[in-house]
Amino acid sequence: MLAVRQSLRAGAAGGILAAAIALVVLCQQVPTIVHDLRHGRVRAATTRDPAESDVFGLRVAQLVLPLPEHRISFLGRAARHYQATAPLPSEAGPTLGAAATVGFVWLLLVAVSAAAGAAFRRPRDDLPARAAAALLIAVLLAATGGVPTLIAYLVTPEIRVWSRMSIFIAFFALIGLGVLLDRVGGALATRQRGLALFGAVLAGVVVLGVADQTSNAFVPRYGEIEASFRSDAGFVGAIERSLPRGAMVYQLPYQPFPEVFPAPTPPLLDYDMFRGYLHSRALRWTYGVLKGSSTDWASQLTEYPLERTLPGLAAAGFDGIYIDRFGYPDRGAALEQTLSGALRERPLASADGRLSFFDLRDYAEDERRRLPPLRIAALRSATLTPARIEWGADVWPQEHDAGHQWRWTRGSRADLRLTNRGRTAERVRFSATLDTVGGPARVTIRYPDGTSTTVRVGPKGTSISHLLVLPPGSRVIHLESDAPPVRPPPPDPRSMIGFRIVDPVLAPTVFGLTR
Repeated sequence: MLAVRQSLRAGAAGGILAAAIALVVLCQQVPTIVHDLRHGRVRAATTRDPAESDVFGLRVAQLVLPLPEHRISFLGRAARHYQATAPLPSEAGPTLGAAATVGFVWLLLVAVSAAAGAAFRRPRDDLPARAAAALLIAVLLAATGGVPTLIAYLVTPEIRVWSRMSIFIAFFALIGLGVLLDRVGGALATRQRGLALFGAVLAGVVVLGVADQTSNAFVPRYGEIEASFRSDAGFVGAIERSLPRGAMVYQLPYQPFPEVFPAPTPPLLDYDMFRGYLHSRALRWTYGVLKGSSTDWASQLTEYPLERTLPGLAAAGFDGIYIDRFGYPDRGAALEQTLSGALRERPLASADGRLSFFDLRDYAEDERRRLPPLRIAALRSATLTPARIEWGADVWPQEHDAGHQWRWTRGSRADLRLTNRGRTAERVRFSATLDTVGGPARVTIRYPDGTSTTVRVGPKGTSISHLLVLPPGSRVIHLESDAPPVRPPPPDPRSMIGFRIVDPVLAPTVFGLTR
């Protein structure tokens, strides 16, 4: 406002509005700030990589391309082809639609015309000129490789999905479309039957715009949603009637919170594990712990065979196991067969067959009679406060598929910090598989007990394993490769990768003592 109107008063008004927006944003962040002050920042759950600003930046092509789900099949195919073949296609969904695209292109022409010297007579009061300036600023601010990249690398990477500026760009584009239609209406008003013709033009724009920006693919299947909701409600209600108030329920499969990266494969989606919690009034659930936090013990527990960790779950006080079958390629058949054999019971299933539940109370009572108190205490400690692997800035975020999880190193070396948060030393076995993206390399592993070993690593992977006694506190495993890091091919946004650490496990040996 200060630059356009050259008025301190206008600039002050803009500053006040900006301060008000900043205050609202700050208020939204208060719960996060309070949590971080009390418990420390959980970096694994909140840290973004600067390269994500390029991955999720705005692309003008996506603004003007049609919807991937467009009613006209060949238009939808064109958009899907771009999404599938572009090196960095960004987040889906910033399409303006045909009507707003007309306004977008016209405002760009207005901006170019003004820049070339053909300015309007009264630029301060000209709505198209101001809308064009706002649109141009929004595009330049959000476009990939420009301002977002500088902000991510020089200021903060926490603002990353700049393609969502498309909502503001669409607003400015619709202003341009409105002004353009107003001028068309003015031109037609002087002609015979011009008003009727202009009404037909407006009706055509509305009908075509709605048809262009809607699709049957967007219509919710309300019947299926209602049936699923009722099935979940009945299932959780049955669990609550069978368990005492405040009982703890262990949920499978383990899903990181607040998000899974890469995104989980349908039909299990992010936050689906909240289904039990949303219908429950008196039970406690394991899903929802911040990934990477000191209380995210379930992320480690799922690295071990379930039949070995059942005694630990029972010792920790869990009364049941909740399973979302959509999280398993075989719909949980193998898992439920294992549990049925160990617990000697059949699961309770939801009406739609998606969810199942096993009662642990009889099994837990048998374990308490069979095992001495010291062993019960050791199992409980190994379950709820396990020795854990903590990752630093020398590795990339975790990736996974249906059967494995891994991290790539950023360079030729990486440190794995092993932390024992208990009060006594814990006997654990560290194991992992190392592999590379290129030719063979040698990786030297130095363990905190003073021993070291060198292994030859290639694309097929090499397994490593070592028994450790971890006293309370932290110790470091140091890995170093003799091969230089390489740049991964597009569309991978990472700058360099070294070697890969696959399925790292720090297993308490107490879990070997199962019945």
